[in-house]
Amino acid sequence: MTYTSDVGWKGRTSGSLQGTGSVGLIWEPGELLERPRIHDVFHETLHLWFGGELDTERWWIEGVTDYFAARLEAEWSGRPEDLADLCFQSLRDYLRIGHDTTMTMAQEQRRGVPGDNTSLLVYRKGMLAGLLLDAAIRSGTDGQATLDDVARRLLAVARAQAGRRIREAALRDLAVSTGGDTVARVWERVVAGTGLITQAEVTQALRTVTGLPVAPPAPIAKEQKVLIGHPKP
Repeated sequence: MTYTSDVGWKGRTSGSLQGTGSVGLIWEPGELLERPRIHDVFHETLHLWFGGELDTERWWIEGVTDYFAARLEAEWSGRPEDLADLCFQSLRDYLRIGHDTTMTMAQEQRRGVPGDNTSLLVYRKGMLAGLLLDAAIRSGTDGQATLDDVARRLLAVARAQAGRRIREAALRDLAVSTGGDTVARVWERVVAGTGLITQAEVTQALRTVTGLPVAPPAPIAKEQKVLIGHPKP
């Protein structure tokens, strides 16, 4: 069951009661942002599987789920540029995160770093990890497999065991066995490592996933990121 409600709150929020078959979404009255609304519906509905049927690292439950939601919205609307826009937005938010190159997504989760979905690696780097892994799987298998295949295998494994918990090491093994050495290299750099994800990487991955040329926005320099969103008084 999905429901929407205009209640006078500022901004937009959404949440799901994972594993119970209920999804809740709340928006500001009169908000006419079609794409964010559709994206939120996909994201929260996907939690019935990622978070309900499957328990694993938060970067997958939130970040990769966000990637799947963005890709589904773009495919549903017939606008692949929507996927590019959402991924580049995620990249911009990721570059604003002060600890983007000092800890992994798993370390951020373990340390309980505070923040919201624009300021935490598990959301923003997690979404980019979904994109980069999807592209790597497609490249490594000549288009015969995608990240969807990893998701299906994860869900099947989770259903077959108590607790439905999949550790990160097992998640990696499933991804690499699906996509091969290309996936292993991306995993080590993006998931296990702390190297900076670049706009060029995101642009190339989007081309691989969509099959279309992608026009990136103006580049964001790493050394300029501390100024973004923090204007001088």
